[in-house]
Amino acid sequence: SSTDCMGTLTKTIWDAAAILSVIAGYDPLDATSSKRPTARYEKELGRSYRARIGIPKEFFEGLDKKVAKVVEVALKILEKKGHKLVSISLPHSKYAYSIYAVVQTSEVSSNLARFDGIRYGTGRENFREEAKRRIMIGTHSLSAGYADRYYKQATKGRTLLFRDFDKAFKKVDIIAGPIYPFPPFKHGEREADPLQMYLSDVLTVPANLTGHPGISVPIEFVGNLPNGLQLIAPYFQEKRLFRIGYDVEQELKMYKVKPNLKE
Repeated sequence: SSTDCMGTLTKTIWDAAAILSVIAGYDPLDATSSKRPTARYEKELGRSYRARIGIPKEFFEGLDKKVAKVVEVALKILEKKGHKLVSISLPHSKYAYSIYAVVQTSEVSSNLARFDGIRYGTGRENFREEAKRRIMIGTHSLSAGYADRYYKQATKGRTLLFRDFDKAFKKVDIIAGPIYPFPPFKHGEREADPLQMYLSDVLTVPANLTGHPGISVPIEFVGNLPNGLQLIAPYFQEKRLFRIGYDVEQELKMYKVKPNLKE
């Protein structure tokens, strides 16, 4: 539950901002929602804003060269727009996926335990392979003799991630980096290798674990498939994501660009 967050898929930054203006805000039936006032995010687009953008060095370690190249193009655009690029470090982000794998599967196991064929009239035989896999891993992580070794250690590691982001946001206004560590793969291409499929999330789970708002802005095609620039903002600062994402979008106009099918 702690990693659950509703997101939207849109064609433009304006679309994403307009939808968030509708769905954001307090819900008396949602214990995780905040009473903080929300903004009309789409009205923030185009307003003058110059940010200090943090570039985590860990996000570029082992990064595919093609992906690194298109991300660097997007970062240069932001620099040209007047934003300042600042090198930062998120030292514990390299452990983020390991932490996520334990925390998320443990929560899956706990949340789905009610489907035992008694209380809800149905058992777990209706779950697909991925759900079963996560239930088994999570159950192991929470089992007697292993909870201290895995789950509790993962929660300690998560605390270190929180501290990394808190320290970074004292120096910068927003964090930027790649979305994928390698070129995007085709639909269903990695179903036979779940581990490789999981590794595609290695750069996005840090923000997922800490609960910081993030967005992926399309920037360029790599091997005829779209690639994105990841932007992460401090808590309740979604307007920064849209303002900076809008700068990239207006320059590249990715939603109007088509891939080179001759490659």
